[in-house]
Amino acid sequence: SEEYRNFLKYNPTLLDVLYTFSSSTPTLSSLLSNLTFLQPRYYSLTTSPLQDLTLSAIAFNVVDYIQSESGRRIRGIASGYLEDTMNGLTGNDGFVDGFLKTRTGKFLYPGLENSDESMEKTIQKKEISIVCIGAGTGVAPFASFIRHRAELFKQEQFTESTIVISGRRYERDDALYRDIFLNPIVTELYEAKSKEESSLKKYVQDWIKDIDIGRRLWEVVNDGGVIYVCGGLKMAADLHESLIQLALSQGCSDLNQAKAKWNEFANLGQYVKEIW
Repeated sequence: SEEYRNFLKYNPTLLDVLYTFSSSTPTLSSLLSNLTFLQPRYYSLTTSPLQDLTLSAIAFNVVDYIQSESGRRIRGIASGYLEDTMNGLTGNDGFVDGFLKTRTGKFLYPGLENSDESMEKTIQKKEISIVCIGAGTGVAPFASFIRHRAELFKQEQFTESTIVISGRRYERDDALYRDIFLNPIVTELYEAKSKEESSLKKYVQDWIKDIDIGRRLWEVVNDGGVIYVCGGLKMAADLHESLIQLALSQGCSDLNQAKAKWNEFANLGQYVKEIW
C-alpha cells in the first residue's frame, strides 16, 4: 500500500516498527531469539608490514545525517562507535576489539595473491606498473600499496610506473593520504574534485578521458600492469564506461570487443575492483 511505502521511506528501525504497530507485543526472549547478529565491519589497512609490523591503521567515514522525511538523526553503528571511541566517549580508554582477516580475491598488492609464497619471495619479484583509482575513503587501501611499494623501492629500485587518481568532493575537504601519494615513488598523481564549480569540477573518470592519460593507462594494462578501482558503485560504473570508451579509442572495433577486452583484463587480475 501507499501508506506502507511511505513508512519504509523513513528507514524504520525495529523500535520504530514496535512503536508504530503497538498491537505487536513480543516477549523479550522471543524478540532476541529472532534478531540477527550484527555483522563484522571490515576496513582496509592503510599501512604496510614492511614499514612497521606493530602498526595497523584504517580509515572510516562516519555515517551521521538527519533524515529529511522524519527529521530523525541517522548514525552508523560501527562508524559512530569508532568516532565516540576516538573522542573518549565509550569508556574503554580508546581501545576497540578487532581482528585481522586475510583478504581473499584479487584486490591485493601485486605478488601477494598467492598466500603460499613467503614475504621474502614476494619481495624478490619484479615489480609491475600499477594504477590506483579511488574516491573518498576508497583511496584507503592505496595508502598501504604506496607505503609498501616505497619500502620495496628502498630495497631494490625499479622503473615501473605508479599512477594514482584520487577523488574527493571539494578542494577544501581533507585530501585523504595526499601526503602518502606525494611520495616520489608515485610517478603520476591526478586529483578530482566532483563538487567544485565550473572548470574545477572533475570526476575521477574524467581523467581517463584525457587523451594522454588514457593512453598511458592503456599502455600500463597491456604491458602486464594492474588497474585497481576502489569506491562507490556509481563511481565504479561511470569509470567502467570511460574505460570502455578508452578501449574503443585504442583500437577495439566495437562495443562488444571493448567490453570483452576489459573482461579479459579482469580475469587475468589486471583490472580489479572493490566497490560498495
